[in-house]
Amino acid sequence: PTKILIDKDGFVRCVVAGEGNYGAMEQSIHSLLDNAGVKDELPMIMDPVRESDRTGMVSFKATPELFAGYLRGSVGNIEGYSPESVVEYADPNIYFDGRFYLEGSWLNDRNSLRHQEVEESEGQIIVSYQGLEVNAVINTEDGKQFEMMIRQDDQFLSSEIKGDDVSIEADGRSVLRIAEPKMYHIIRNKEFGEHVLRLGTRSNTCGLYSFTFVSSVIPEMISNN
Repeated sequence: PTKILIDKDGFVRCVVAGEGNYGAMEQSIHSLLDNAGVKDELPMIMDPVRESDRTGMVSFKATPELFAGYLRGSVGNIEGYSPESVVEYADPNIYFDGRFYLEGSWLNDRNSLRHQEVEESEGQIIVSYQGLEVNAVINTEDGKQFEMMIRQDDQFLSSEIKGDDVSIEADGRSVLRIAEPKMYHIIRNKEFGEHVLRLGTRSNTCGLYSFTFVSSVIPEMISNN
């Protein structure tokens, strides 16, 4: 998701890609409203969404936002991108931070990667990341609900670390059900750390757009004053 702030004369004054910077965006809105002659009393600037958003906090360095489409994409496979074509990807089994990796057949779109397997073969999305939480923007390309199996460090998720949009099945599988285009909350780890996340699907309706990662405050860096 990208937030774009346009002033009264139609000029773009602020662009923020991904999550965060809500307070700064709201301050910019207040400033432009004042410049436009609005003299009504405006609400107070919103409180930080997370502790790591507060001024002066020192946070761990999380993996930056990763985009899937070939215009700004971060695929790490040696096959790379082939715009508007279906590429057969092989799992390299070596993963670097700041990249995601694919296995199976995926259509390279401008802003997304779309699963294109035949005979219901499973496609994989693999990302090595540093962070506390993980979100992903995913769409069902034909409007039909589908499932993705979620593993972290080769294990299904436990109820303690699953995201709000993940369900734990009776057999222990962690499942993400995609029913509409939105940002899905996948992981909420107990502590900041480095992990390998895998999303697997057999559906050809899967469209991946981006990943975002949440940092956390470094406890020993918090001032006691």
